[in-house]
Amino acid sequence: MSIADRLRVLRPGAVPNSLFDRVGGRAKLDQIHKVFYDKVYDHDWLSQYFAGVDQETIETHQSDFMCSNMGGGKIFCGRQPKFAHIHIEVSEELFDLRHEFLRQSLQECDVSPEHQGEWLAIDMAFKTALLRKLEDCRTIGNTISTSGEGILSIPKPSSIRRAG
Repeated sequence: MSIADRLRVLRPGAVPNSLFDRVGGRAKLDQIHKVFYDKVYDHDWLSQYFAGVDQETIETHQSDFMCSNMGGGKIFCGRQPKFAHIHIEVSEELFDLRHEFLRQSLQECDVSPEHQGEWLAIDMAFKTALLRKLEDCRTIGNTISTSGEGILSIPKPSSIRRAG
């Protein structure tokens, strides 16, 4: 069993009755992230940011991240979003599109409106850390989302009139 798998089981620092637990635990996070990333990987613009990234890997990574941010235990071992995405140009439109896909996924997975609001507030808390203009991007080494190829700046395809 890997260290990450052990952390997922042990959930060090888990908070009783946390949002993680109230939403439905790890199985629910995994279900939501599957629905969410299906939308992302199917979208003409967002999918380009994940070219070469195994969908199951990013789903697991995101579930670990949200578990840690919802009081489910300190299991996330990756970089914080500000540093993990420093090589990606992220406009408000791109962030808002991603956020809308998350909202839709929560709704489709029957998350209560109250818990949707809490989850979406956590997501929004990272917006300023993720928004980045091209001139503020920096290259980083190998991560889950890049093979050291440099800056990711993908213009919105002309086929998309408005994000969504």
